[in-house]
Amino acid sequence: MSESTTDVARDQLAQAAIAGINHRMMVGLGTGRAATRAIRALADRIRNGGLAHIKAVATSNASADLARELGIEVVEMRDTLTVDVLFDGADEFDDEMRMIKGGGGAMTREKIVAYAARRTVYLVQHTKRAERLGDSFRVPVEVLDFALGVLTSRFEWLGLDPRMRLDDKAQPIRTDNGNLILDLAMPADPDTNPGDRNAMDPEMFRAALNTMPGIVDHGLFLDEADEIIIEDENGDLSRLVRQKS
Repeated sequence: MSESTTDVARDQLAQAAIAGINHRMMVGLGTGRAATRAIRALADRIRNGGLAHIKAVATSNASADLARELGIEVVEMRDTLTVDVLFDGADEFDDEMRMIKGGGGAMTREKIVAYAARRTVYLVQHTKRAERLGDSFRVPVEVLDFALGVLTSRFEWLGLDPRMRLDDKAQPIRTDNGNLILDLAMPADPDTNPGDRNAMDPEMFRAALNTMPGIVDHGLFLDEADEIIIEDENGDLSRLVRQKS
């Protein structure tokens, strides 16, 4: 084995992500550092003969490019009806398996692939666990240029402190869909701020965002996760698993 292959084989988080993948599956490839580790592990397993006839759909151009470079067959999501398993990362999560995603700007495509997936697995560092969702990460919202003014005004009225996501040259960052990203503060908790007219829990906030025209999608992933695999500082793993009703 090469050194890089050895490193991939020893990556417990990546190996756990691909453990349930079998021959002839359609696999959803997430976006971000943790997903990149799993993409490399999947490619290594295919290359070494552990998996055959695997196809994949990617949640971002970057993940698609990496997968193709590593020899994974990537197909278009627009031609795909179902995905057997998706592995992806998250920017923040809580004990109820609710997540904020979109640090890489891919939340719309990530949500579409999650919607199509029979099983979803999210890979996170223990440091991303939050007592209250939104404690340390803003909620990304993908918006149409046409709606930027009215949405910015509405977000300001709601006390959400909208911030345009910019690159290091202070230019707006665009998603792979060509749209802008606004990062929003999480509203105050209605349980601890009963007098705040703008207070909303995550489910209320999701419902409010879903009603606003001009929002393509957002980074609240409140019930998408079937399993969250958590890596601690020593590389050891623990899991949260959603109980089926």
